[in-house]
Amino acid sequence: MTMVPHSPVRILALGALFEDTILTLPRYPLEDTKLRAHSRSTRIGGNTINMFEVLHQLSPHVECVFGGAVGSQDSCHWIKESLEKQGIQSHLIFRETALDPGPATSTIICTQDTGSRTIVTCGNGIDEPSGQEILDTFLPQTTGPNWIHIEGRNCRAVHEFLTVYLGDTSENRPCISLDLERPREGMELLVKYADVVFVSHNYALDLANIPGKERNSTEDSDPTILARLLCEYLKGIGLRDSTVVYYTLGEKGCMLLRTSSNYTDLNLPTGSKFGKLSVIASLWNYVWIDAVNVDKEKVVETVGAGDVFQAGVLHTLLDIHNTDQNFDLLPKSLLPWIRAGQVGSRVAAAKIQQRGFRRLCIPPNNGK
Repeated sequence: MTMVPHSPVRILALGALFEDTILTLPRYPLEDTKLRAHSRSTRIGGNTINMFEVLHQLSPHVECVFGGAVGSQDSCHWIKESLEKQGIQSHLIFRETALDPGPATSTIICTQDTGSRTIVTCGNGIDEPSGQEILDTFLPQTTGPNWIHIEGRNCRAVHEFLTVYLGDTSENRPCISLDLERPREGMELLVKYADVVFVSHNYALDLANIPGKERNSTEDSDPTILARLLCEYLKGIGLRDSTVVYYTLGEKGCMLLRTSSNYTDLNLPTGSKFGKLSVIASLWNYVWIDAVNVDKEKVVETVGAGDVFQAGVLHTLLDIHNTDQNFDLLPKSLLPWIRAGQVGSRVAAAKIQQRGFRRLCIPPNNGK
């Protein structure tokens, strides 16, 4: 009997690309002072690029396709080749009239005394792709994606693209994931499309209008309280009942949220390999997924840990599907989603113990 090879899963990611410069300092510098950095590194980054670099390591059978805008073709032609070496296909929209011919830049200041991260970006006058430009790039392609991952930015243009690309039918519709890092104009247009939403803790804090200096001390920053606020807000702007929400909380782990009453019965066997779970029964299902504990002295760089978590989640779902194509990429049971979240936590734990994303050493599950 001849085995028919599985068709590769194809993921299209729409987002921003940056040339990252990471400075590691002993402490945050005071104004008008000089401070020597412990280290400096540069790399091509951005949320979706970081996620793809790790996803390709975990699931090399997955076709990773990126779409975004950069500077002039003469100055940015090397980016395409660099991404290909990371296993990422790219469809770049060049901006010949950008203020700076290179890509957008991001300077990330990491402090060793407190572990803080300060990010300063410069768009270099590079306009985000229009909806028509995205359509012109991806609509003619004969092989469409099984999955579309959207960075929560350039929302109106992405909405225009999705409206035309998806049409009125749900048949053979690609799965859609949405990354909400911070509130942006037009985000309410995208939530209704999402099957999976990744929400950062900073997004929830911004939503609650909690000032930065109070974010680690006020009771209002309690994750459970913020999760309820977050869920009701997302529901109010179109979140569907079946949509899964991962609310990421860094070293505290993450909360897996789902609204439909069809999923309130979560039967976990005694000594479940899925580890310690806390389920709060309400209109929402809250499943707490613990982070992998990493000793403070082993933490090297936390930049991109949230992006790596997303890669771990997508890898888990896609890997099961690659083994068994009868497996629904959007499972109705919560257990695969819990498993995916735990894998994401393990991958994120590996990332923060090294610089960059290459050759991640994933810690074993150890039955948790």
